[in-house]
Amino acid sequence: MALLWMDGYDHYDSITYKYWSWSGGTVVWSGDHRTGTRCCNNGYGLLQLKTVTTARMTCGFAWRNSSLGGGCGFYGSDGTTQLMVHVNDSGGFNVYRGGSATAWQSPLTTTGATLLGSTAAGIVNANTWYYIEVQAHIRNATGSVLIHVNGVNVPTTPDLSTGSIDTCYTQENCFGFAVAALANGITDDVYVLDNSGSVNTTFLGDTRIDAHYPVTPNGTDTGFSRSTGSDDWAILDETPANTTDYIYADAVGEKTSVHVTPLINTGGTISGVQVSAFATKNDAGPCGFKIYLLSNSTRYYSEEFFPSYGSWKLFTWRWEQHPYPSDEAWTEADYNACEFGVERTT
Repeated sequence: MALLWMDGYDHYDSITYKYWSWSGGTVVWSGDHRTGTRCCNNGYGLLQLKTVTTARMTCGFAWRNSSLGGGCGFYGSDGTTQLMVHVNDSGGFNVYRGGSATAWQSPLTTTGATLLGSTAAGIVNANTWYYIEVQAHIRNATGSVLIHVNGVNVPTTPDLSTGSIDTCYTQENCFGFAVAALANGITDDVYVLDNSGSVNTTFLGDTRIDAHYPVTPNGTDTGFSRSTGSDDWAILDETPANTTDYIYADAVGEKTSVHVTPLINTGGTISGVQVSAFATKNDAGPCGFKIYLLSNSTRYYSEEFFPSYGSWKLFTWRWEQHPYPSDEAWTEADYNACEFGVERTT
């Protein structure tokens, strides 16, 4: 799977639900979002990728700052900064190798970093939305960095796209990713991918992440019990999630699916569909579940997830292609005909 992450921040209200680390001022905010209803304000969210990868990484994010600054960073499995791309005071970009030893807590800190190259000035301005994409290959002598703004390549001096650059600070891998704005800055519509597989292996271009919520009627599967009422969709359609009402499963094999709102952004290319489930368990002991997509009476499952006793967390799974009858590009009709659900598996 090439598409590792996508987030428009619309479906939750606390950065703690999804991100491994974050700065003290980071909030999911309902203010000046670019699309949808929320954005990430005044800080950063740091992803801990599922596995260490030596693949070529590409990230994209919408950025707007009241002053010039911020950018993105890639981190190694030992927690050190591998590579950073900064918006500088002239409205251009600086690319650095290495940096602060406390990168997990202080992302995009240039202390101890080596400047690899820069772009021309005046690429971006304050108080304006831009869609920034960075592609990085973390390698000792064969690394590369490419920057796109609003879908257009931005050259660096020297040319960092040649595949002959030392972009590796400590280890030839990427384990985490951060996207950041400075004080009073905003990010939105984030994606992260690598070059594995055959789809979503390089720049996606200016991208929006739209949230879709459960709607009437109830889905095909209704095996979970309800804390109140008679409609699964009415319990699950709140944003952010309201844990005073919920569906629950007492036995392995119980499952529930829902219909969701039709595609909001019609006429575009669907690069992937991500399903989120906000889950906990209410007692000690083993408990696991899988997210699934129901299409043409066939269920397609995620890996198994294991929620914690006493804590709520968002779990996500992505389908880059429509799985029925075999993997193929998503169409609007395919998406609108799907149901999405959860099944208790342990």
